[in-house]
Order: sequence, then C-alpha cells, then structure tokens
Amino acid sequence: MAIHDTIGYCTYFDEEIVMETIENAVDPERVAGEDPRKFFLSEAQHEKLARYLNAEINIPILWSEEKELSILRKIVIAVDRNTMKYIPSEILDGVNDANFQLEDVLARSLKDNLVPMLASAIPLPFLPGKIKRKILEAAVDVIVDAAAQATTIDEKVEAYLSKLRD
Repeated sequence: MAIHDTIGYCTYFDEEIVMETIENAVDPERVAGEDPRKFFLSEAQHEKLARYLNAEINIPILWSEEKELSILRKIVIAVDRNTMKYIPSEILDGVNDANFQLEDVLARSLKDNLVPMLASAIPLPFLPGKIKRKILEAAVDVIVDAAAQATTIDEKVEAYLSKLRD
C-alpha cells in the first residue's frame, strides 16, 4: 500500500469519527458520569433565541438581516455548547422544565459569572466588545430567567418576542 493510500484511509477514518461524534452530539472529552450531551437547547430553540437576539440587538457592521441572524444562530450554538461544558445539566435542564425553579442566589451567580466565562471562551474578533457583551448578556439573561422563573425557555423567548412586536 502506497503512503498516499494510507494517508487517505486515515483521513477518511478521522472524518468518519468526527461525523459520528457530531451526529450523536456527544462530547468525547467528558468524564464518566457526566452528561454526554453537547447541547441543552434544541435546534428550534437555537433558532428562536437567535431571532430574539436579532430583534433585540443590531449588529451595525452587517449588511443584511439574514446574515445577522445566521451569525447570531452560530453564537447561540457556541453559547449552548460552552455553557453545557461548565454548568451541570441538572441546572440547565431547568430551562425546559416549567416545574423547575432555580434559587435566586444561583440565578444571580450564573448571571454574574457566566457572561465573562463565555466572553473568554467564545472568540468573536469581528464584533466590537460592547456588542459581544450585549449579545452574551441577553442570551444568558433569557437562559437563566427561564430556569429561575418556573417557565421554559420557549415560553420566555416567545414572551420577549411578543413584547418586541408590540
């Protein structure tokens, strides 16, 4: 077998592993006993949260709403992935459970600490710092409020969007 055949086979094998990991949304770096999911929000929730951020925050450097929404969707996915890495799933699952209510002290702590953590974990060099922080604060506020107020993130985003429509 020629060297280029071996390299080609290894590349194909690596791509298959990556695709399988992505398809199963499993984080291979998590230790045993941890939640294997990479995300706590669904694709539909990514879209809804991105639409809320798009309505709430204007990114003046972008030339179209479609591109702005697409970039915000990618930022929401990065927020979801990075939040899942550091916050226990027992807390994050509360955003989809209307019977769950996060204690006020934990909600304040999350709001105080999660935004700076995400700001350092998610490089957005194309955005001015103030806009990056505003996006992250708005996303974290919706997520934490959904867990702290005995509602779901879907209900929270819909309430925010309906306020913006009025």
